[in-house]
Amino acid sequence: MPPSPSLALVLANFVAGVHLVLIFYFLVGWLVPFCSLAKRALLNLLNAAGFLLFGLFGDCPFTVWEFHLRQIANQDSATSSFLGRIAMNFSFNVAEVSINQSSFIANILVL
Repeated sequence: MPPSPSLALVLANFVAGVHLVLIFYFLVGWLVPFCSLAKRALLNLLNAAGFLLFGLFGDCPFTVWEFHLRQIANQDSATSSFLGRIAMNFSFNVAEVSINQSSFIANILVL
């Protein structure tokens, strides 16, 4: 049985928050100074490889879960992309293709 719309919205926001923390960690968190350089390099390699695989083979599971939960909560969005939804919330008119391409390039650069 699917969750109620209000619970689905709470869960979707929770998933979006976890997703945002992971993206933030991917971009700058690996620079944490109290870890050894080898540990930071390994964590960065694992994160970049994971995000790169999601970019090559499909959407990130967090994106899929959040989109599904927002559909249950009757919060349909014009885009199923996590970054596209955030850009729309801040009134940036960016094509989903360019978001996917820029995130793919960022993954390769960080990797």
